[in-house]
Amino acid sequence: MSTSRVEFYMLGRRFELACDAGQEGRLSSLAQDLRRRIDDLYAANPAARTMQSEMQLLVMAAIGYADLWQDAETQRRQLSAHIERSGSPAVVTTAADNDGEAAAILIEKLAEELENHAEALENLAMMA
Repeated sequence: MSTSRVEFYMLGRRFELACDAGQEGRLSSLAQDLRRRIDDLYAANPAARTMQSEMQLLVMAAIGYADLWQDAETQRRQLSAHIERSGSPAVVTTAADNDGEAAAILIEKLAEELENHAEALENLAMMA
């Protein structure tokens, strides 16, 4: 599989990361999402403009994503256990959808997305 490179700016610095060909849009989207989260953290604490503070903001953003991922993973495990106990994914219900299998797929996709965010954050942290 061939690789591509994606360039983006964050915290006033240029970053360039490698990704699988065809994943450029995804990586750019992840970088934009992270930049928005960091911008929100800056807005909440305008004094955080030093190098040390930038690293703290990256860590805070990473912890925020880790928290989301952990919540999604816990929900996925609980749903999987419920499905396993019930013997049928159709028994699981949600307020918006009575199809438990669809809910399980949605949670699985969310967990995958959060894992991708975590991986992108790890790549950024290694470059900092």
